[in-house]
Amino acid sequence: MHKVRVIILTKLVATLLLSGCSGYKFLSNGVMVDGDPTYYNEESQIALDVFGDYTLYNEDTEKGFSTTKLDRLDKKLLRKLKVSKHAKVLFSGTPDTQPFYNVVALVEQNNIDQKSPIDQGYQPFTEGDQLLYYYNKSELMNKRIYHAIIPRATANIHLLYYQNTDDDCVYCDIEQLAKMNSSSAERKAISYPNTTFEATDGMVKTVQIEIPQRKKADDLGVVKFYDANKRMFLGFSVIEGNQDSLTFSLPPGNYSWKYTALNGQILSEDTLTIQP
Repeated sequence: MHKVRVIILTKLVATLLLSGCSGYKFLSNGVMVDGDPTYYNEESQIALDVFGDYTLYNEDTEKGFSTTKLDRLDKKLLRKLKVSKHAKVLFSGTPDTQPFYNVVALVEQNNIDQKSPIDQGYQPFTEGDQLLYYYNKSELMNKRIYHAIIPRATANIHLLYYQNTDDDCVYCDIEQLAKMNSSSAERKAISYPNTTFEATDGMVKTVQIEIPQRKKADDLGVVKFYDANKRMFLGFSVIEGNQDSLTFSLPPGNYSWKYTALNGQILSEDTLTIQP
């Protein structure tokens, strides 16, 4: 009898381990920077627009967004909505100011089926003749849910939004968030691993800048490029390891750049002029 119990317990533990391993996993090397409303993943060539109150996760307030951790309710809703286990999580969390709601972003890169949203009964969201994304509204576990699926050429982007059913601000921000990212792939002309910008006349020059104030060799940082007045964000490059310089291509003109830590702290900044 004792031997039977041991066998049953062993099988139960193995099943639990296997089910745990089959859960949703994060796409590695994702970056969100306070003060810069963008999710970056340079390795996977993904850049998503977010909002300014999507700050880094704060354990004290339990607000903000994480690129490494899902909570229990996130996982339950993803399973109930039958989001593919092939999808990798990009970020998850809630804004640090009201209205509070939860968002989980995922990318489905492998075995994608561009027709699957239609087959699952999702509705197309269009502007004019242009399809922006597919969506489905539902209620589960006392939560009001909006699931958007944004088709890309080589992937589907999932945005799972949920809030309490008695919240006053119904589906706050989610349609705008989905619309922003349905076109962001065209607006962010970024070549990896270096940042490259398209010139209308095709004339670009390769330049190199030295990056001061580098700390530890394993510290990640972000170099962000703007126009000379710092009003227009042009692109970025994530730096790591012993890297203390950056090579990239830009058309002739005047520019500004900032080197920041992941918490948004500006470590150095300067201007740059590229002669014709």
